[in-house]
Amino acid sequence: MTLQELTGKLRQLHERSGTQYTPQTSVVSPLFPGQFNYCLDERHLFEKYGNLIDLQEEHFQKIQPAIRLADFDTAYGKQSPNGNDHLGTFTLSTVSGGHVISANEGTHQYDIAVKGMLDFMRSIGLDESRLKVTYFSGNTAKNVEASRKKNGQSKRVLVESYIPADDLAVQTWGEYSKELALEGCNTRDNFLTTNWDVTTAPWGYRNEILYNMPDGRWLDIGTIERCTMRPVVEQRGDGLERYVTDIKPWDKCFVVDSVGLERLALALEGRESIYATSLLEPLAGTGYALAELESARMLHRVFSDADWKSLSPRRKEKTNALMRKLDERSLDGVKDILRLNARQYASIFPELAKSVDACISELAAYRERRPTGKGFK
Repeated sequence: MTLQELTGKLRQLHERSGTQYTPQTSVVSPLFPGQFNYCLDERHLFEKYGNLIDLQEEHFQKIQPAIRLADFDTAYGKQSPNGNDHLGTFTLSTVSGGHVISANEGTHQYDIAVKGMLDFMRSIGLDESRLKVTYFSGNTAKNVEASRKKNGQSKRVLVESYIPADDLAVQTWGEYSKELALEGCNTRDNFLTTNWDVTTAPWGYRNEILYNMPDGRWLDIGTIERCTMRPVVEQRGDGLERYVTDIKPWDKCFVVDSVGLERLALALEGRESIYATSLLEPLAGTGYALAELESARMLHRVFSDADWKSLSPRRKEKTNALMRKLDERSLDGVKDILRLNARQYASIFPELAKSVDACISELAAYRERRPTGKGFK
């Protein structure tokens, strides 16, 4: 199934749902200061309400580009991504959509999301018996938050409250499928303790949807989130760091789902590497190292959404690091890569074709700012 066919099915679902389609958010999003957008981004709600807690009823569908530099650093840092499932820039799409509803409607909306996700997976030809869904199995809020902390890193959740297991997930997934596997997890993978510096967002349960690949590895292809709690946030200390001091029930419920389109392509084709899929294999055949290709693709996305002057100092630093990955390549060669990338994504992101020259201009300007004696062309 091509990317065009896959997105065509998703757009049909979006249209049939009758839910408003929300245009994609720039990867240079104010909800991720200093970082590029790495997930679905509800900027339109943030701009409307000023935060992500005081929301009224809202419904949306979207297809969203994202950049996750952590995955790039892990998978491409040594330029040897054999068996690699990760990309620096990738695409997320809702299936049943994002819905902010009253708390008492949350169970019903979650039921719709689970059924819709399974129906979609079946419709594109995935083997249901190779699906696994993870759910939160219970833990204290403090321990959940600490499950992703590095040694010595400050813990900003001070709440000892115990968060119960997500029994609704077990019941609902089990009702709609007798073939998939269910697995409990008690970390931030399955309970979101979102505490952004920009705004306060609801907390809640998350399901990861994984697919068993032919080589035995589990591939993360989708997610459903059901947020039902609101953190109480206080600013403390000289730096006014934000700390969570309590958790309360939220009078709303936010149910949102998404799938990763490149990951779905990998699952459907059963390849060993994401760069062996029909979507990205043409790029892999250019002779560029995969780290160079991903650097070029991320720069292409950034400079489709923004220009150098609009980037924050931290984003400029990250962008410079990506540009350095291409130091050995001519501008004409990089331009050919960007044109190919634009063709591969033309059915989703037509703006990529229009921004090739802008991206090359930014790369040329970077090389002027940073003389290296390599004789760039």
